[in-house]
Amino acid sequence: ITAVLILSPYPIVCSADNKGVLLFHLIKPAPNKNQLIAKFENLSAENSTRSSAVYSMGWSHNDFLLYCGDDVGIISVISLEKLIQNKEVYPVQSFR
Repeated sequence: ITAVLILSPYPIVCSADNKGVLLFHLIKPAPNKNQLIAKFENLSAENSTRSSAVYSMGWSHNDFLLYCGDDVGIISVISLEKLIQNKEVYPVQSFR
């Protein structure tokens, strides 16, 4: 794992690895915590058949956008609005 980010205020954690795989899991207090809800590959902008390792991530909850910085210095932007809506994940006030 090269990067981890909680997508607050949603009970979702995103992890990335050196192969460019992004995993999205539900976390406490979601009733179905630890469930994998999505898996994406961070495809290289230089070669769309190769994944790029993700080393940093940022999250804009107002816009539902995940920013990923990869191993060649490219920042990609992924909209998670449909994922969050389709999985019916709702914001929480506290992660206790």
